[in-house]
This record gives sequence, C-alpha cells and structure tokens, in this order.
Amino acid sequence: MSFLRAAPVFRQATRCSVRNYSAATPKKDNSNTLLLGAAGTAAALAAGYLYLNKGSSAGPIPASTPHADRAIEGKFPAQVALDKEAFKNFKLKKVTPYNHDSSIFEFELPGNSVSGLQTASLVVVKSADDAVKGDNGKPVIRPYTPIKDERGKLVFLVKKYDDGKFTPYFHNLKPGDELAIKGPIQKIQYKPNQWEEIGLIGGGSGITPLYQIIETALGNPEDKTKLTLLFANKSEADILLREEFDQFAKDHPDRFKVVYALDKAPDTWTGITGYLDADTLKKHLPNPSKGEKVKNFVCGPPGQMKAVSGTKTKKGEQGELAGALKELGYSSEQVFKF
Repeated sequence: MSFLRAAPVFRQATRCSVRNYSAATPKKDNSNTLLLGAAGTAAALAAGYLYLNKGSSAGPIPASTPHADRAIEGKFPAQVALDKEAFKNFKLKKVTPYNHDSSIFEFELPGNSVSGLQTASLVVVKSADDAVKGDNGKPVIRPYTPIKDERGKLVFLVKKYDDGKFTPYFHNLKPGDELAIKGPIQKIQYKPNQWEEIGLIGGGSGITPLYQIIETALGNPEDKTKLTLLFANKSEADILLREEFDQFAKDHPDRFKVVYALDKAPDTWTGITGYLDADTLKKHLPNPSKGEKVKNFVCGPPGQMKAVSGTKTKKGEQGELAGALKELGYSSEQVFKF
C-alpha cells in the first residue's frame, strides 16, 4: 500500500492511531512526521511520494514507517507476511476499547514484514484452531478490512454483534491468542485520478473499505479526485473513525466532504436524521450525467445495501444495480458494492 503520512489519533483517551493504507492526515506525534522537511515545497512532496513508493515488491512504504526504516526499506523491501492461498496464524498483541461495542485489535507480523495490502483490498479470518463453526459444521470465515497496515503489525477495528457467528469470538481474544488470516484479496484497484469525483455511501462497520479509499486518495499529493462520504449510523456513539473523517475534511476542504446521518439523533444534532434516501443522495453525490468521470462505492448492512444500490449476489458478485442509485439514473459501471 502507499502511505506517506500517518493517520490521526482515534481519541485522546485511547491514543491509538488508525490504519495507514495510504497517506493520511499527519499526526502530532513526532515519530510519524513526514520524511520531507517542513521547508519542502509542494513539488518536493510529490517527488518524495513517488520515490518512497517505487521499486518495492511488497508495495509502497507505510506512512508510519520511522525515518530510519524508510531509508533502509528503500534499499531492502520488506517481506510480505500474509499468504493469499493459505491461512496463517498471527498473534494478538494488544486490544484497545474504542466505544461501547467496538475495539481495536493489533496483531503482530513477523519481524518487520508487511501485509502486502493494496487499495482496495481485505483479508479473511477464521479461528486459529477452527473452533468457530457454522451450522454446516465448517469453520466460519469472515472478511475484514484492516484500519492500519504498518511494518510488523496489522490492526482491525471490529464491532461486536452479540448474535453474530464470529464477532463474539473475536472480542473474546486476549493478547497472546492467535487468529488465522489469509490474503490480501483485492476487490477493486484504485488508481489516482481515475475518476474526477467519488461518492461513498457507508453504514456502521461497513465504513472500513471506504476509509481505505479516502485515505489513499487524500494521501497522494498527485491525486486530485474529489470525494464525498455519506455515513449512516444508529446513534452518534456508533460513528466509527469520526475524528479521522473530520480531520480529513479540515485538511482537504477542496477535496473531501463528509455527511453524517443518524437513525436516532439528539436534539443538538445538525446532520441528517433518518435513512439515506434518494433525495439525500441526489443532493450530495456527483451527478450521474458525468458518466465515466464518477464512481460510487457502497458498503453497509444488508438493509442499507438493498435500499441504496441493491445487494450483491450469493456468490459475491456485483449483481444488478437497484435501489436509490438506480432511481437517480446511475449505471452499473458507476457503482461498486463492497
């Protein structure tokens, strides 16, 4: 993956940073400052981005890589820890509570290896001993998009669903326990400036692949793509990565806009209350008349997917475009469902 800057901290209480799939907003922590000096110009920034992201078989250098390691990694590319063809067990190093039902899980990668993740991609996980099985008696396998990808670590932000098949097990893991991980699996290749405008519609924990695209786009000084995120949640406490998105909007006001929607909004709420209907999408998303210059990415719970874009097929294929996006005149080529 390509990262030039480190992501902002989650909350002051947790002091835990998020995934660096690409360049993101700079941290205040001096250990994650830009390789380029403060006096560098915009031209130097672009040149630095290209230099740091060339010639590595494992992909570009993570933003959070310390300065000394960056110099070394430019000459000695990091090894890829994950395997696309087989599950490998990785040890859980740390668990940090995020909110009332979500936690951050940091797994160790051997030595200074990297995951090999690229935008937009994910991994699949299962219990290390195949203890979690479905009704069919086979191990339960679930896809997850990491929020942080650095040398020597892979970090997930996981929401717990009490009636879920796997998240209760995930949340019961303790430091020292192992999780079986396979990947990465690339869902769609993101290319800088491939589209002029991107709309992203997310709900709940479905925000992670959208976050990956946003961070990648905004972190590349040569990418001029404009992005609008519409993020729906049940309550204000459920909004994941909110500080990161707000910081992105502050740092890139000409390129990024975020709109929040709540099912249950407090009296002081200034965002959208209710579902993301066709009128709301029409107001904020790029116009479908722009054809191949626009793209919309959708990821959320089944109900939201059905209403916004239509669901994917049982085999995981894109399926027919439906819902509000079809009603608004978008074509299937203008929409991608995670």
